[in-house]
Amino acid sequence: MLSINDHPDILELFKDFSITRLELAYSVGRDKTQKTSGELVICND
Repeated sequence: MLSINDHPDILELFKDFSITRLELAYSVGRDKTQKTSGELVICND
């Protein structure tokens, strides 16, 4: 299993694998503003 940033090149590279896209909320340091980011979970099942 691999977790990596969502990017078109990654989707193309791993197109033959099982891919689940997640939308994650995160913040940095003391900044209370949450941002979202796409994350891919790639499995070889």
